Parts: sequence; C-alpha cells; structure tokens
Amino acid sequence: MMKKMLAIPILFLLCMGTGWNTKPPHPLYQQYKYPNEHFFGKQVYSEILYEYTDEEKSVGDAILETARAIFSHLGGKDRANDTVGALFRYYFNEDMASEEHGLELVAVKLEGPAGWMWVAYHRRAFDSNGNLAYGSGSQQHKILARWELNQADNGWIVTKVSEAP
Repeated sequence: MMKKMLAIPILFLLCMGTGWNTKPPHPLYQQYKYPNEHFFGKQVYSEILYEYTDEEKSVGDAILETARAIFSHLGGKDRANDTVGALFRYYFNEDMASEEHGLELVAVKLEGPAGWMWVAYHRRAFDSNGNLAYGSGSQQHKILARWELNQADNGWIVTKVSEAP
C-alpha cells in the first residue's frame, strides 16, 4: 500500500517534468516566433513579454513619435534629420511620392541610462508613378525590431536596431 502511495506523487512529478502539464505559449510570443526566436535567441526574444511601467511606456511612446515622423518622411536621406541615432536607417534612400505604415510598441524596459524596446511595423512607399518602390512587412505580418536605447541630454535615443533577416 505504501509503495502505491509513493508511486502516485512520483508519477505526477515525472509527468510535470516531461511537459504533459505545460501551459500554452503566450499568443504574442507565438505571433512573432518565426524567425525571431531563432535569430535573437530565446532569452532575448522573450523580452517581448515584459510588462512595462507607465513611465517606460511614456518613453517608448516618445520614441515612437520620432519613428513615425521618420516613417512618414517622403524625402531622401539627403534631406533627413541626422540627429535621430540608429533610427536614421528608416529614412528612404530617395524621394517617394506617398507612403503608408503601421508602427506599434510591443515592449520597453529602461534600466538606468540604458534600455531596449521592441516594436512591430510594416511600411510601403510609392514612386511618382504610383508603383510600389519599397515594402517591408504587411498589416498581417509585421516586422519585429529590437531597438537599444541610451539616455542623452535631450531625452532617449535609439543606438542600435536589430531585425531578423
């Protein structure tokens, strides 16, 4: 009788350890999993699940405002604001006639004078003939990007952009 009583808790623990009782992954994690989990590694990729504070969100929103202005800029890089740090890469190389984009905050974390944020975006730009000249992602399949942040004299600046190829 004692052996049976011991066998049940041991069997339960074994089942827990083999994954029989694991909860399903977070929908956000699943949404962007491929190719990001492999590219960034599980530890860094799992940052997208971080629950940020109101203060962190405020900083993230301010950076997104700058990014939205860059995404909307129709002029080429020769007429771009070069004080935006690593976000400069998002300016178009040449003039565009029109554009459309979506940009949303996924997560942001600040630690002293440094931090990171994850954003999801899509964008398209059209030349003067209405032809698609540039496209990245779509409304259904957004690009996930990790931006590294540093605090500067006049606020926060993106110092590095990482995206899965």
